[in-house]
Amino acid sequence: MMHFRLLGMLLFTVLFKQGLTQMTIRVTEVPQYFTPLLDTLYIAGNFNSWAAGDAAYQLTPQPDGSYTIALSGSDGDTLEYKFTRGDWARVETQSDGSFLSNRVSIYNTGSTVDCVIADWDDTNGSHTIAGNVFELDYNFFIPQYNRVRRIWMYLPPDYFTSTEHYPVVYMHDGQNVFDQASSFAGEWDADGTMQTLISGGHTKAIIVGIANGEVDRIDEYTPWAHPSYGGGDGERYADFLVETLKPYIDAHYRTLPERENTVIGGSSLGGLISYYAALQYDSVFGKAFIFSPSFWYSDSVNAFTNQFEKNDASKLYFMAGLYEDVDMVPDMELIYDEMEAVGFTPAEYISVIRADGAHSEWFWKRELDEALLWLFENIEPLSADALQPLSLVRYDSVMQQFHFQGDAVVQYQLFDMMGKLVQQGSASTTISMQAVAPGSYMLYYNTQSQYGIARCVVH
Repeated sequence: MMHFRLLGMLLFTVLFKQGLTQMTIRVTEVPQYFTPLLDTLYIAGNFNSWAAGDAAYQLTPQPDGSYTIALSGSDGDTLEYKFTRGDWARVETQSDGSFLSNRVSIYNTGSTVDCVIADWDDTNGSHTIAGNVFELDYNFFIPQYNRVRRIWMYLPPDYFTSTEHYPVVYMHDGQNVFDQASSFAGEWDADGTMQTLISGGHTKAIIVGIANGEVDRIDEYTPWAHPSYGGGDGERYADFLVETLKPYIDAHYRTLPERENTVIGGSSLGGLISYYAALQYDSVFGKAFIFSPSFWYSDSVNAFTNQFEKNDASKLYFMAGLYEDVDMVPDMELIYDEMEAVGFTPAEYISVIRADGAHSEWFWKRELDEALLWLFENIEPLSADALQPLSLVRYDSVMQQFHFQGDAVVQYQLFDMMGKLVQQGSASTTISMQAVAPGSYMLYYNTQSQYGIARCVVH
């Protein structure tokens, strides 16, 4: 008798360890455009006092793209729950963004309950994506890093009704390329821009948006390291574009794969990596738009340019604004001199400096159409008068404060190096950084006499 009891206890233990005494909750689908890649999904309910970001109730991503969690309980128990991305501001909603009542399931040992998350409360109402943009892959594998990444694609309206082949534009910071809801600092509206150009009879193109790696963004977008900001792993990112992503796109879609039909582009650090890729792989990328490039990041960009061996004609569109870092335009002008020294002709590149341009998505969005028109059709951009701004700000690394000369600060925004808004508000002539976590930051400010940008490192 004791042997049977012992056997039963052993069997119970084995079944428990195998998870057969628990019920599995499985999320089979999340909002495909609007769920940040690195966000964690949680379940909150009457079993954990409705704690929205309870670490014990994180869902586990599965290879098939689903998310699962095993819950313990007793058969017949009523479970009420919802899914969040860590807090109630990011709770799931119905597909139209309206309030979603609590989900209800009856606990049944060994069973699996499948759920679909239709939308999130923090993205509802801000979707601006065009109907012919789709998510190529939520987890596109990057063998060069052993990571995955979200990839979006825009296809011209006649893609499925014609046999036409199209040039391809590859854009970084893909979260910001097509949709306000997925963006972290505003969107470029690349799909809307292309739709407008096509309706006006201009060149049709496929656009591929590659999401940045969020915490890995600096590493991936910088070919060389910075002594304070780190980074320097961008060579492998460029390798990924050339060796993995482009071959996949060319094999599965009707593209014009030649270098003269392949464009790479981005802004800020995305401008830096675009410039690097355009030269490093000039046999692949014949065109590039380089907006507000972070050439300040490393002097190695100058040595890289000076050592470049030019073989083919290229087209590079440089663009920046005067309300950016005071080094922006001088750094670009130095690059132009070095490009000409290694064989670039004035017909191969253009420099567009806008008097009102700031280091911001709204500016890059506005200028995208003219860049594409010049790259594809040699249509010259509209000219604009430029005024030289003054530099009124300095950073005191000892006191950890920004100081403004003369004018009071009207408004400011502080972003980390991943482009996330950390702090904003109004201040007098001083902005303290003492309450900010250690890291690298970009300050965008608007005084009575200027709008500009400044960098700092908080230790």
